[in-house]
Amino acid sequence: MVVVRTNYHPSWSAVADGTNEPVPLRSHDGQLAFDAPRDGSYAVRLVYARRRWLLLVALAAVVLGAITTSRVRYTGDRAGLA
Repeated sequence: MVVVRTNYHPSWSAVADGTNEPVPLRSHDGQLAFDAPRDGSYAVRLVYARRRWLLLVALAAVVLGAITTSRVRYTGDRAGLA
């Protein structure tokens, strides 16, 4: 087993020696780990998928939340509140 000193997350993927053969990844005490594909020397490329669309979704949620909060705060009738 090979343990990489970075936190495990399901977005990580790995391929061995420039092939398209995926290397199964798993968590070992919270660290990224995988079994060596074979004996000997080889290279494993680790890739963390970027999700740029998620940044846009988060930004849209913040903007919509700010708009909603500002409308609720300023349009409420406070005369009936004690």
